[in-house]
Amino acid sequence: MKHAYLIMAHDNFNVLKVLLKLLDDDRNDIYLHVDKSVEDWDEAGWYSLLDKAHLHIVDRVKVNWATYSHLYAVKSLLSEATKTYHSHYHVISGADLPIKNQNQIHNFFSANKKKEFVGFAPSFRDHTAFQKNYLIRYYRNSNKRLIYLAKKGNGALLKIQKKLGVNVLKNFNGEIKKGHDWFSVTHDAALLLIQEEPKFKKYFYWAFCPSEFFAQTILFNSKYKDSIFDIDNEDIGAQRCIDWKRGAPYVFKKIDFDLLTQSNMMFARKFMESEDMEIVNALHHHLETGDLNIIKSDKVKTRVASPDQLNASEAIQP
Repeated sequence: MKHAYLIMAHDNFNVLKVLLKLLDDDRNDIYLHVDKSVEDWDEAGWYSLLDKAHLHIVDRVKVNWATYSHLYAVKSLLSEATKTYHSHYHVISGADLPIKNQNQIHNFFSANKKKEFVGFAPSFRDHTAFQKNYLIRYYRNSNKRLIYLAKKGNGALLKIQKKLGVNVLKNFNGEIKKGHDWFSVTHDAALLLIQEEPKFKKYFYWAFCPSEFFAQTILFNSKYKDSIFDIDNEDIGAQRCIDWKRGAPYVFKKIDFDLLTQSNMMFARKFMESEDMEIVNALHHHLETGDLNIIKSDKVKTRVASPDQLNASEAIQP
């Protein structure tokens, strides 16, 4: 069965090149969205990076951090990818990497072919969804004063709405769930996400990071609730190794090589070429050759993986 990888990228293109090479397998189709704000984007050269997988570059939209525009790109990717049947659709960013080789990934998802891999957070703050966040589109800007004013203004508007009893979700029929942006779902679940997006948009357009409510809320309130792989552990549920304790999220470095190669997750984020390209190249080498000695443990301080990461295999059931 073929897999579809749906990648959202806006920078970090050296990491993206490694990501594409690691996904270059005749069992994969790759769908790439590059933020419209990226200038001097030459898509022609990217096709030549792949020998086996088919690369599809979708129409570009401008994505503003934490706004609904993220979901316009996700829906574009899902809509294009589902034109052809795939057993699983993996929504990832250009700062993600697989930490298992393609045989391991395909075997894992074949053993769990009816499961939906979506991470669920244990809780969320009310104002991220119940009131309208009008000014978050200005939170990532080169003008620091504009960022400051936007945050102050948005905070003031939230307080006013709360005092007035504004609740944009009061008529929403279902449970509200939140978690990772990045997920892996089956073909039928992907079609449901496309189908339900207009209804979801009606209630969540002004949420803070509406993409973090998208797959979680739609799938939880559907027949696919019983197919969710792990609803109690966000990382295991999504099969993503993401470290929120050391960063927002933490950017993996060469000191984390043992943690990543010992993890039972399928994917990891975040990797940044501006911070540490050595870990990216080391993982690339390891996944292609199986070599664990590319970064010598006696020369590089390593960290022990968290219990959730090391024991994730206990939750992996066919």
